[in-house]
Order: sequence, then structure tokens, then C-alpha cells
Amino acid sequence: MPVYSCRVGRADGTVSVERIEAEDADRAAARLRELGYLIFSVRPRLSEWAWLAGRRSRFGVQDFLVFNQELSALVKAGIPILRTLDLLIDRAAHPGFRDALTQVRDLVKGGASLSEAMGRFPSYFSDLYVASLRSGEQTGHVVEVVARHILYLRRMHAMTAKVRSAMAYPMFLVTVGLVVITFLMLYVMPNFAKVYEDAHVELPLLTRGFLLVVDLLHHQIVWLAAAVAGAAVAIRFLATMARTRSWWHRWLLRLPVIGRTVRLHYVIGMTRTLAMTLQSGIPLVAALRMVQASSTNKVFTAGVAQATEAVVGGSGLAQAMGRAKLLPRMSVEMIEIGETAGALPEMLNEISEFHEGELDRLLNRLMTWIEPSILLIMGGLVAIIVVAMYLPIFYLAGTIQ
Repeated sequence: MPVYSCRVGRADGTVSVERIEAEDADRAAARLRELGYLIFSVRPRLSEWAWLAGRRSRFGVQDFLVFNQELSALVKAGIPILRTLDLLIDRAAHPGFRDALTQVRDLVKGGASLSEAMGRFPSYFSDLYVASLRSGEQTGHVVEVVARHILYLRRMHAMTAKVRSAMAYPMFLVTVGLVVITFLMLYVMPNFAKVYEDAHVELPLLTRGFLLVVDLLHHQIVWLAAAVAGAAVAIRFLATMARTRSWWHRWLLRLPVIGRTVRLHYVIGMTRTLAMTLQSGIPLVAALRMVQASSTNKVFTAGVAQATEAVVGGSGLAQAMGRAKLLPRMSVEMIEIGETAGALPEMLNEISEFHEGELDRLLNRLMTWIEPSILLIMGGLVAIIVVAMYLPIFYLAGTIQ
């Protein structure tokens, strides 16, 4: 959301400039009036282009982890909440987050709870975080809730980083291979073609085929670029449609090896999120709805919604998850044991840790064959191009003999 700079009058007669994040200028003014300010002027703090440029400096998981570590340490030390927020504002490096914290401090000063104030800035504080913090405020265990959320964020970030790092090297190999192939097709082969044309050499079929592709790239590059751009726009448009995303997510989960990897990733995220919310004192139905809202896969979103409705109807979590078919049978049985023993959050953590080990083994196995496969494919393409370039020379040598 855009940030507005507002010139306001305080109850003590002083005039100051306040910064607030809001959907538009009217809502920014309304929020400040709720705090008891007299509004003199409201204007965007940055121009539209400058604001967009500033948003490119994203507020990431590591930034939020640092914030929570500092918040936990300050609250644990017994520092008053307003003083804590002042210290956090001074240490905040991200400008947008610093503005949000400033407004949170003002809301708390005006009588709002910390969770209520943070809930007004969903771009930085998720519903899951706000609900956990609200539960901690009600039970008097804010430090424990924040510490638990820190551990949750670390584990989720580590899992996501593990998946990304596993795919980084294959993507690097593909990129290098495409660069080499592009260089051969756009620079090397046209020079060979000119030599063969001057020598009036009869070209073999393989070489003629590649030269046709090179000629197409050189003379139809504008149309090809337009076609690629049009395809990208069409794909992006289709990706915004709920039906297309649902089909894509369902198809992705059905792939032989990749589908299992994706499913494990979502199972780990779902069970760990559910465990963290339950440990924070959030009721099961509300926790399931938070898991549903945080899921990015339409299949899992629909499955969790189905399980939530079953739990609302009186079903146990294990039975509901079994009907939704989101978890392996062994995990469902472990949930049933956890429900019976009254240790559901601990059992959900056990399930997520078990599947993390399974995901590690699957990623290692995946990398053992995907990297050699990419090398073979890219190397084979380069070899075919090189053979196509030099094959007429061999023909010419045979003709001279």
C-alpha cells in the first residue's frame, strides 16, 4: 500500500508530520482521526514511480526474523511496549516497515493492543502472526509465542531454501547451455554458411536444416520476439484465472517425481503451520482456516477447506484429513494417536520432521539423475550443431580426393 505524509495537530497544540500506510488518502485521514489528530493536509509521501522503486527492496523473511528476535529480547527484558517499539523503529532498515512500525506505535499509544495494531498492516504482519500474538497477549505468554514463531519461520525458510538450492544448479546448467547454443546459432553458423556459399558446396540435410533455423532467427527475429512476448502475456493472463491455477496445481501434483516433491513441500508447510497455531493456543477450526488461507496450492486449499467443514461438523482431525486425502495414511494415523493422547501439536511437529527427512532424500535422489540428464541433453545439442557446421568440410574433403 502507498504511504501518505500527513500534517496533523495534536491535542497538546503541537503540529507534526505523521506517515501512515493506507489504501488511499481518505482512509489515511480517517485512521488519523481515530487517533484523535486534527488533519491539516494529506499527500503521498513518494511519487508513484518512486514508491514502486522503493517496493522493489522487498521486506524478506530474514528481515522479519531479525525483527522478531529483537522484539522477543526487548519484551523479555521487561522494557515497556512503547519504548520497545521506539527502539525497533530506530533499528528498522526497510523504509516501508519502519513506517508501519511508526503507525503501530501510534495505535498502541492510542489504546490499541499490539496484535490489533499490527493487524492493520497485513503486508508485513500476516493473519497467522497476528492471531498467534493475540493469543499470547491473552495468556500472558507473548515472549513464548514470538520465540515459537521465530522457530517456525526458520524451519519454513530453511525448507524453502533447500528446495531452491536444489534447483539452482540445474537451472544454471540450462542457462549456460542455452547461451552456448544461442552463440553458435547466431554468430558461428552464419559465418560458416557464408564460407559454404562462396565455395558453392552442396550441403548435407542436417546442415541445411540448421541454416534454415539460423535464417529464420536472423530475418524473423521481430516476429519471433513478438510471438514470445504474446505467449508470455497469455500465460500470465491464464495464470490469474482460478480455474487455470487449479488445473495447473492438480497436474503438478500428478507428475511422477516432481509431484511427490511438491506434495511433500506442502504437507510439511501445512503440518508445521497447524502445529505452531495450536501451540499458540488458537482453536483447531481457526487454526485450520489460517492454514487454508496461507496455502498457495489450490488442491491443498480445497482439501483443508473440506477438512475444516468436517471438523466443524464434529469429525476428528485425523478422520477429516483422511477424507480430504492430503496426507499419507501413516501421517493420518499419527494424527489420530496425537488426538487420543492429547498431544496433537507435538505429533504434527513429528510428522513435519519425518517428511522433511523424506524430502531431503527425494531431493538428493532427484539431483543424482537430473543434473547428468541436463548435461547430456545440452551437450548433445551442442555436439549436433558442431557436427552440422563441420559436416560439409568432410564432404568437401571427400570430393577433392
